[in-house]
Amino acid sequence: MGDGEMFEQACRPVIFEQGDDNCTYWGKGSSVLLATSKNYYWATAAHLITNMGGTSENIRIFPSDHSRQSIPFNQALRITKRDFEDYADLFVLRVDLEALANSGDVPLVAQDIVHGMSLAEVLNAGANLLIVGYPSESRSIDYEDYKIRYKRQRIFAQYVGAGTDDYSHKLQFSDTAEFNDYDGLSGSPVFHLKEETHDGRPVILPLLAGMLLRGGGQDRWGHFISSSVLLQLIVKSETDLAQEKP
Repeated sequence: MGDGEMFEQACRPVIFEQGDDNCTYWGKGSSVLLATSKNYYWATAAHLITNMGGTSENIRIFPSDHSRQSIPFNQALRITKRDFEDYADLFVLRVDLEALANSGDVPLVAQDIVHGMSLAEVLNAGANLLIVGYPSESRSIDYEDYKIRYKRQRIFAQYVGAGTDDYSHKLQFSDTAEFNDYDGLSGSPVFHLKEETHDGRPVILPLLAGMLLRGGGQDRWGHFISSSVLLQLIVKSETDLAQEKP
């Protein structure tokens, strides 16, 4: 993998729009665009929305780094089971494909949630991981243009093992990770860098293993939810949608 891999475009900063002529956009945090064969989805950590006082109506997610039109959504998906806090800390919106096509701001880059995932439950300790996100310390405000500028970061880590809650897992950030604060990394996709051989040559496949929910401490630990939860939620949504159609 080199710098600026296309799959990293699937990771988007979390932005909200407000009615302020001096500063239209605000927000912090990370998210990821996902795709099935039928639909596109946007996912982040639910506590980001709550903590910043945002809503699904004023979220503004742009399909690429140079897009001018934000992505339209037509349905919010939430896990209602509250037995485990981590299990429920997901917020997913389904993309309105018709409205997106009419906007002319396509295509968008998304991670295949069906074929491009690697279940965290089958990872071995020490497996190589990559977190792609937007730490708050890399965010800056352009006071002349009244814009927030975000810098996407690649952060390497290793899988540690299962967490204490269902579908929760633990990782340890690399000592070479160039950030000092975990703020803003919630909602970042966690990729398993799977090594395979194709045509006799080694390749690394970035497969979605989950979503980072929190991190902290001098031991540089992070906690993430398995991609299996995202898949379950999206599959249920698509099944319900199919049943609604005549």
